[in-house]
Amino acid sequence: MTYQTWKKLVYPKDWPLVLGFIKHAQETGEVSAEFRVVWPDGSIHWLAANGRMFFDDVGQPCRIVGFTEEITPRKLIEEELLRTKEDLRASEASLRLTVDSIPGLVHTTTAEGKLEFVNRQLLDYFGKTLDELKAGLRTTSFIR
Repeated sequence: MTYQTWKKLVYPKDWPLVLGFIKHAQETGEVSAEFRVVWPDGSIHWLAANGRMFFDDVGQPCRIVGFTEEITPRKLIEEELLRTKEDLRASEASLRLTVDSIPGLVHTTTAEGKLEFVNRQLLDYFGKTLDELKAGLRTTSFIR
């Protein structure tokens, strides 16, 4: 495959990234890149390219030896995991807002009485940070 043929396959939004990979390969000889391509049917796929760039006697690139593999399934899983993490962060933020709006002292503890989670009102009540509370307060202290 020629450079021009390959270049036409690269997903347009990934071209600046690919240019960075090419520059790195020209400086180091190392080829290592992950990028998207558009197949003739219009479908978008992820590829990983690894190999070595070789140079002629005057230092110009003359060939690349390596391999390219399709990594679309892995990238789809990574994207789903990223979306899941973002959803969890949003849920966590929503839960934090809800719990902090409760006009009372809220906390969760381990079976041993060690604090795991507190709301803002509990921190304000004791005038301490969460780390300070975790270091010196056990819910068993309330029982005595």
